[in-house]
Amino acid sequence: MLEKANSYKLLVVAPSGAHLRNFLHRIESANTQIHIITSKPLIFETKHPVTFVDFTLKNPLNISPTLEAIRKVYQEFLPDIVHVHQLNSVAFYTVKALRKYKVHLIATAWGSDVLTLPQKGVLYKAMVKYSLKHATAFTSDSAFMAKRMRELVPKRKLDITICNFGVSEPVYSLPKEDIIYANRLHKPLYRVDKIIAAFKKFLDSGSDNWQLVVAATGTETEKLKALTNQLKIADSVSFVGWLENDDNMKWYAKAKVWASIPSSDATAISLLEAMYNGCFPVVADLPASHEWIVDGENGRIVKDVDSSFFEEIETVDFDRVAKRNKSIIEQEATYAISEKKFQDLHRRLLESE
Repeated sequence: MLEKANSYKLLVVAPSGAHLRNFLHRIESANTQIHIITSKPLIFETKHPVTFVDFTLKNPLNISPTLEAIRKVYQEFLPDIVHVHQLNSVAFYTVKALRKYKVHLIATAWGSDVLTLPQKGVLYKAMVKYSLKHATAFTSDSAFMAKRMRELVPKRKLDITICNFGVSEPVYSLPKEDIIYANRLHKPLYRVDKIIAAFKKFLDSGSDNWQLVVAATGTETEKLKALTNQLKIADSVSFVGWLENDDNMKWYAKAKVWASIPSSDATAISLLEAMYNGCFPVVADLPASHEWIVDGENGRIVKDVDSSFFEEIETVDFDRVAKRNKSIIEQEATYAISEKKFQDLHRRLLESE
């Protein structure tokens, strides 16, 4: 109905964190009344009411209270749309709690929930498939991940919108320096140690004027610092820790190269940010990478993570790459584009009633 599409009530269910904040920013410009269900205190301020529940499945005694808590919010708020994020236990609880109600339920996949969680065991796979079978519509940040979702439930025709959270316009315009910037979490998944090892080979090849800047933190931070000492490159590697957005943007603006070689990933927002800020991305050979990068043209796709994969960057025309990557993001992945896709999906479902 057109009137409802212009003003509607939205229940957002998601883990607390930056992705929730980003989604709210994309949807708040619509004429929506929002209620949030999450599991932990928010890392940002919000004007919207928030209900906290426990999304874990480890304790069987937790299942019934969580389902009832979600139903209670639904019955009191009576949303026109429920938009849940992450097809793990968050979506499972939400879909199971609200399946009996006639409400549009959208599920947004984040990456590991679809790409790796189903491989951890039969029960995990069944949990993901349950949400895919019963939610109304879905969003995915890459065509590859959407394909994987369809493969999990081949008998159902899924309504999937390809949509990422988008990125903001570059804040700084700074002279590019001989810096390789790596800002993914220090976890085994992201293989930051391989970046450090390749950087060592790059320095040894004669490119000793370059610096590697490692941002973020994680379980492997101390191990990574020890590795730089072991390789005797500590003078060329800076660990800058967890950065606020402003400092993160400054490093994007200064770095010629951005590096990220995880073993599994969908479309990383950090890749889009790096491209918009004119960096030359060096990325893992993953399907989602190929949706944004043409190897040797606007970035480097690393097929062998143990190789000296930085050596070819000395021949890159960084000015040309910066213009091309900025153009790609302006056409495909700005805040405005993301906002329109999410809001158009909501309106389409409401107008279908």
